[in-house]
Amino acid sequence: KLNRTEKILGEVQETCHSMGGDWRVKHIQSLAFCRWKQYRFKDALRLFLQQQEIVGASAALCENIGHTYSSLGELPKAAEYFERAIELMKHGSFGNRGGIYMGLGLVRDRLGKTRDALPILTQALEHYQQEHTKDHVQLDSSIIAKAHMSCGKAHEKLGEPEKAAQHMSDALAIFRRTVGYDSPLTANAMG
Repeated sequence: KLNRTEKILGEVQETCHSMGGDWRVKHIQSLAFCRWKQYRFKDALRLFLQQQEIVGASAALCENIGHTYSSLGELPKAAEYFERAIELMKHGSFGNRGGIYMGLGLVRDRLGKTRDALPILTQALEHYQQEHTKDHVQLDSSIIAKAHMSCGKAHEKLGEPEKAAQHMSDALAIFRRTVGYDSPLTANAMG
């Protein structure tokens, strides 16, 4: 499907770029996401940065750039963009708060700053829990389980096995209900 998407984007590129404005930006963004999903992170980064030159920074775009730098292993640059996204959200820019906090927390953890990462990962978890609550009932979502796993792994690294086990147990229950018993996500949580 990604190859088909890439082909279609190639077919409409000239038209979108000649029309300019939103058409050009949407084409660049679509191609960037296609490249990202193809694991062509350097190409995706170049396109996201090109988009930023045209439309300026936004929390959502900074998050995309942060995740891309993170995937490339350029962790200080990733942290810089996630932090910038948080600042932009404080000034009204739209962004995926959970994804931004999760990205920043994971980057801080990978940089060896697990104690600093844990509160950020906890914020991501709390955001996803609030986002997936309806009529005061917590709904199941695999993103909540993923956030639990990230918090659990941080607690494990900090030598807090009981807290780690609780988060991972919560994740396992949610994964079983959302992605089934045979998913790699479920198997990882069981491990």
